[in-house]
Amino acid sequence: MSKWSSCLKSIPAYSASARTTYSWQKPKTITFAPEGMKEINRGYTFRRHERLRGRKNVGELFQTKESFFHYPFKVLILRSDTGTGLRILITVSKRNHSKAVDRNRVKRLIREAWRLNKAALLERLLVSGKSMDIALIYTAKEIYPQQLISLKINKLIVRLIETHETPL
Repeated sequence: MSKWSSCLKSIPAYSASARTTYSWQKPKTITFAPEGMKEINRGYTFRRHERLRGRKNVGELFQTKESFFHYPFKVLILRSDTGTGLRILITVSKRNHSKAVDRNRVKRLIREAWRLNKAALLERLLVSGKSMDIALIYTAKEIYPQQLISLKINKLIVRLIETHETPL
């Protein structure tokens, strides 16, 4: 043993029983998942399996007739009794926002608002064992602030919950 080991044992951070946690470490909470579905992290995340990807999946979503308009979003919905829970596609028109910087900023604001507000809808879908694919099309010509987009996303999620509770 070194001459410093006795000193280090007295410091709580270096003792074997104490574990250091950092501000960037978040506790992970895993929810139950209906049989056949993988477990989904309930934290405030927006992971790859929550994004709608692939030409076939996007094509099926845009072929559906179920949609509504909630300014500044046009929302397309594809509901099914089986699937992966909740997947979302976010698009911003090149006609309304010609600069890629603007389109990316709007998408970033929408993703952040969705990430923070999606929990209620996701929980309802997990309990019922159904899935929903959603396309959010941003139709406004100006870029709204984060607070307004978050408020609109929250109201949109409430409407999606009402839509989810109606039969197919």
